Amino acid sequence: MYSDIFTKTLGRLFLRSVALICLLSLQACSALDVLNAAIPEDGYSLFKDISYGPEARHKLDVYVPSSPAANSQIVVFVYGGAWRTGEKADYEFIGQALSSAGHTAVIPDYRRYPQVVYPSFVTDVAMAIASLNNQSRSSSGMPDIDFSNVVLMGHSSGAHSAALIATDTNYLVDSGVSVRGLIALAGPYDLPLENAEVQPVFKSADDPRRTNPTLLASAEHPATLLIHGADDERVDPTHSKKYHNVLQSLDVDSSLMIVEGSGHAAVVAAIATPLQNTNSVMPSILSFLEGI
Repeated sequence: MYSDIFTKTLGRLFLRSVALICLLSLQACSALDVLNAAIPEDGYSLFKDISYGPEARHKLDVYVPSSPAANSQIVVFVYGGAWRTGEKADYEFIGQALSSAGHTAVIPDYRRYPQVVYPSFVTDVAMAIASLNNQSRSSSGMPDIDFSNVVLMGHSSGAHSAALIATDTNYLVDSGVSVRGLIALAGPYDLPLENAEVQPVFKSADDPRRTNPTLLASAEHPATLLIHGADDERVDPTHSKKYHNVLQSLDVDSSLMIVEGSGHAAVVAAIATPLQNTNSVMPSILSFLEGI
């Protein structure tokens, strides 16, 4: 389902040019493979499969910029997939784009439904974030980086998880990590627990308020950039509009960007280096990171 959405997002000429790469290498390429095949391979160092917990999916990748920005940030990206699908390797284009712009990017895997239900996938991401600040990284060869402040970033269901961590300080309590900002793309923040797709994943939620960032938000919420495609048929843009209105009512620094002509996947695909000129998503993200 998500692969189909991404495929419709990409321009035909771009698809055809990278499809030739797939043909020559005799590989079957998904739309995410297409994006990852087209990105530059320089500008960063990649440290892969760093363990942050005991489970097979408790691993993360770190993209360290070769030339850090003047106000370089640690950005933790949480991918989407309806809490059911997704792999950190699929989002190399995110790591490359952020690190090439001078920011360290962290992309963790996390357990998914039906292996686990809420809140395990959220606590996995929080565990990954906490591990950056307290685990020994000597075996990975990663340089000494201060991970005590992070910017959370996510798309779709990943944006919902990122927003929960941003709004509920219990997830990172005693971790030594502070959340400096939130970049949330096309997330279902006003989560409908009665929805047939949502209900089995959140069946253990005993308090609906704890799963809804629009209800959890407080005046201590970090600075936020909300991005949503105007033509999103997967998650209605009203989710981002409501979240933004709540944050503004709390005097939180919040910006809302509704991207005309873009659907659910277009807002995250536009972060990829070959597609950054298709709209203002990536410039807005970089401006936000430089300003916090």
